Amino acid sequence: MDKQPRIKRYETNKDKYNTYTFLSERRKIAIREGFYLEAINIEYAMIEERLLRFLYHCGFVENEFTRQISQDAPCTGFLHKIGCSIPQKGLELNVGNKIDIVKRTIKWSKKDPDESDPDDEYTSLLREFCCKCDEGVLGGDLTIWLKYRNEFVHGLVNKDINEVVKVWEQKALEGRKYVGEVDKIARAVNKYGKLRKAAGWHR
Repeated sequence: MDKQPRIKRYETNKDKYNTYTFLSERRKIAIREGFYLEAINIEYAMIEERLLRFLYHCGFVENEFTRQISQDAPCTGFLHKIGCSIPQKGLELNVGNKIDIVKRTIKWSKKDPDESDPDDEYTSLLREFCCKCDEGVLGGDLTIWLKYRNEFVHGLVNKDINEVVKVWEQKALEGRKYVGEVDKIARAVNKYGKLRKAAGWHR
């Protein structure tokens, strides 16, 4: 299957900043003007990106674009240890996989260390950064929101439009809240590349 992107990716941090800023403003306009489906799709994209950023900063993925856990990644053993379900080689992470990995990592960080935990810089930093995160924001309410988004995108023409109109503004506003909450989690592990370096990545 051809998985090459059809739209050019950003190349620099400035490009990334410009993209995120533009979409943030576009989302505000969409909510203000009543284009709720557009707002919800932007919010979904932001949530996915923030979850991927968490994985990137923790050293679980090779780069910030890949949606695959590298089988040779230094941290693959850790993910198996905490019970993460990692897609087979060549299969991409979906949003459910990402949420599961993030939640399990945060929960692990709040437990007392056991004898099987490596006594190294990476494990120490991972615990230090993640224990400040709130995994509760990745619970049932977000899962329900994601299901609404999927129905809006993949099954809209099969819905009672009156029922859609009843909820789409509320879902756009909820999505705004979830973007902010997931962003806090991603920022908590973004500490000047310390985790990635400790995990063995050189970039």
